[in-house]
Amino acid sequence: MKTKLHHLLLTVALLALATLDSQLSTAFAQGTAFTYQGRLNAGGNPATGIYDLRFAIYDAGVNGNPVGAPVTNSATGVTNGLFCVTLNFGNGVFDGNARWLEIAARTNGATSFTTLAPRQALTPAPYALYAPNAGSAASVSGGVSASQISGTLALAQLPTVILTNNEKGVNLTGGFTGNGTGLTNISASQLTGVIGSVQIAPGAVGYSQLAVCKITGFVTCNDATDPAHTFVYIRGTSSLAYVGDYTASGYPYQLTLLEPGTYTVVARTSSGHEATNQVTVAAGQTTTNVNFSVVNLLVDVNNCGACGVVCSTQNMATITCAGGACNGTCTTGYADCNGNKQTDGCELNINTNANNCGACGVVCSTQNMATITCAGGACNGTCDTGYADCNGNKQTDGCEMNIAADANNCGGCAVVCSSSHITRSCAGGVCNGTCNSGYADCNANKQTDGCEVNLATDANNCGGCGVLCSGNNITKSCAGGVCNGTCNAGYADCDSDKLHNGCEVNIVHDINNCGACAVVCSSNHMIGVTCINSVCNGICSSGFADCNGNKQFDGCEVDTNNDPNNCGACGHKCSTGQTCSIGVCQ
Repeated sequence: MKTKLHHLLLTVALLALATLDSQLSTAFAQGTAFTYQGRLNAGGNPATGIYDLRFAIYDAGVNGNPVGAPVTNSATGVTNGLFCVTLNFGNGVFDGNARWLEIAARTNGATSFTTLAPRQALTPAPYALYAPNAGSAASVSGGVSASQISGTLALAQLPTVILTNNEKGVNLTGGFTGNGTGLTNISASQLTGVIGSVQIAPGAVGYSQLAVCKITGFVTCNDATDPAHTFVYIRGTSSLAYVGDYTASGYPYQLTLLEPGTYTVVARTSSGHEATNQVTVAAGQTTTNVNFSVVNLLVDVNNCGACGVVCSTQNMATITCAGGACNGTCTTGYADCNGNKQTDGCELNINTNANNCGACGVVCSTQNMATITCAGGACNGTCDTGYADCNGNKQTDGCEMNIAADANNCGGCAVVCSSSHITRSCAGGVCNGTCNSGYADCNANKQTDGCEVNLATDANNCGGCGVLCSGNNITKSCAGGVCNGTCNAGYADCDSDKLHNGCEVNIVHDINNCGACAVVCSSNHMIGVTCINSVCNGICSSGFADCNGNKQFDGCEVDTNNDPNNCGACGHKCSTGQTCSIGVCQ
């Protein structure tokens, strides 16, 4: 007996965007389930994706009542517009009365269904599940009761010698010859031999009563993009089966209701690939292990996008195949920088690769770098002599700073040459420059304080570094680069050299600088010359006296032994005509 393939065409709006063309596939009389195949278009183009489809049976094309419970097929795969589902509404739904199929759809994950219109009148294919009289035929066991045989045997159909029409109480024994043409209502238990399918009336015999052939096997790997919609069929017949859910052996299929013979069995994928096998089956035989090679090339990591294309495991934490392309997550510290997880996985160690340091395409700079390294995903290395990485970014600009010449990074990062009283510069990593007029770098540290000394005013560096004005008997100062200052009381700078000896003369006691520089006490007729409290003093020689009170100018200027005006003492004047001799007027 050959299976029949029926088609149902449906064109309706789906969420204002999609249309659905559906066809009803083969239904075998071995249960209440049947296969439904359809085509889904989105925006005028074949849809691809995951959809939820809900099917319900009604007793009228409009309004009416539901018959049985609805069937929902969740997460139905649709590829290039094609989908296929198995529907099972249970017993009692197809009882001979007219039935309409209502379909509702939603995108996978949506909250509500959209009912497609109009409902579609079901053609006889589903009624093969409950053909007229099949219920009775399925229950036949042994002989058929005479009460179950109806109709009239014509006289011409009976041998004239043995039976006559209207004969009663006749028992037939033995056998008869001939081909049995014209016989009706004969007990099935009395039949022997092989009966062709064309000789059996529709619904007259149940599946369990037939010695039919089967072909079973698995589909494991080829270029199918949607293995769930791979189907197996016999070329030249309508016998067809879609593969079942994936098992460890592959996707199972079963072709049944076959007559004995040799068949060309074809496995065809949703991508159009076909593989064939020649299979011979005998009456009542099940031929197994007729296998084809098919996998889901969209998700199988060992056959990703094509058979035998194995996704690499190199440095992969997880390995996946999505949409026929190898994917997955890299092991920590590794990355897929060539975008080819199929050939070499995560091929680069981004912890150590200077051209992909920390991430793909992150190249460590070579600027002024003696060596270039990547450690822990961060660019590193040693700088060329005279250069330094002052911004801490060897990835972007390497050792960007010339510390041999940069006055803000002189000899090292952030070593800033002072700008105090100097036109600063950096040479050989040492701060340098020209001091402003009147200033000098006396501590030889232009980095810290530049030209720190004002030579015009600094008494310790007066006119030059280390030129120290004397502090001898003076409150020292420096003006215009020359040592100066105020002498202490009783002292004077008589040699005009405040640099070396300050106020070197004690004018309180110095007979050569008595009271002031170069004020020399006279030694005229003086036995002892002194300077006391800046006044010249001393003892006059015998016979002499200081009558004008000026020992500084003329000492003991009067001869009191002979001067008649100061005879014997200052102011003792001899009378007129007298002389003075030995201090006595005469």
